[in-house]
Order: sequence, then structure tokens, then C-alpha cells
Amino acid sequence: MQRKEVCQEPPLLYDLTALQKEANGRHGFSADKTLSIAQSLYEKKVLSYPRTGSRYLSDDVFDEIPDRIALLEQYPAFAAHAAALKGAALNRRSVDGKRVTDHHALIITECLPGELSADERTVYDMVAARLLEAFSAPCIKEVTEIHAAVGNDTVQAKARWS
Repeated sequence: MQRKEVCQEPPLLYDLTALQKEANGRHGFSADKTLSIAQSLYEKKVLSYPRTGSRYLSDDVFDEIPDRIALLEQYPAFAAHAAALKGAALNRRSVDGKRVTDHHALIITECLPGELSADERTVYDMVAARLLEAFSAPCIKEVTEIHAAVGNDTVQAKARWS
């Protein structure tokens, strides 16, 4: 038996392609549908410009992130997680101005959404959750690996705990 701790960094913020892939895998949305929803959220001023190929923010946009996190304390689905990040040192993995293309990564704006369709709520929640996740501390996991001989074969089992 072998045990070790592994540090897993949080994911980067979404660019359009990453959002489309995840929306397809989780919710069955086509790429066109995801883009259309993200565009609608942009027009409602609750999501940043959706047609981005960057998963990073510049330092000046990062300066706005504590306020965006505080805003999510008023959004019931994420209030507890947002409150837990209040005053914490934010992870800077998604901050690299040199990797920002024409537009920075997808993030929520300073406006909380009002009435949204179910699909709009789904995409908004994905972007809001990713924002909270991206700026959270790395996850420390314990990995335990067991090797056992069963007859002439060796069996391996792995378990991970966060």
C-alpha cells in the first residue's frame, strides 16, 4: 500500500470553446446553442464578451474579481462558496495578461441576472461556478494505491480523498 498527497490546481476560466465542450458534455447543448445563450447573457449585461479564445485575465480585470465574488454572495446558488472566499488570498493561476488575446476569459459582470430562461440560468451558473472555482485554493488530495496478488494476477486499486 502506498499513500501520497497530491496538489490539484483549480481549472482555468472558460473561453468559448471550453464552455461549449462542457455545456455539451453536461447538458447536451450544441456549440451553436451555447454560443447563442452566452451571447444572450452578454446582451443582458450579465456575462463578459463570449467570443473569446482566452482562458486568462489581465491584472486590471483581476482587480475586479473580489467584487464579482462578493456579488455572488447575493446569488443563492453560490452564496456560501462566495462567502467562504471573502478575504481569502485568491488563486492567480488564471491571471496572465500576456496570454489574453483580443478579449479576456468569460466571467460574470457586476450585474446580477434577473429573469433568465432555464438554459440561460444553466450557462450563467456554469460561468459563475467556474469563476469561484478558478480563484479558490488548490485542492489537496490523498491518493492511496493498493496492489494485491490474486492467484497468478496482480490487482491494483486506487482511492482519492479531498
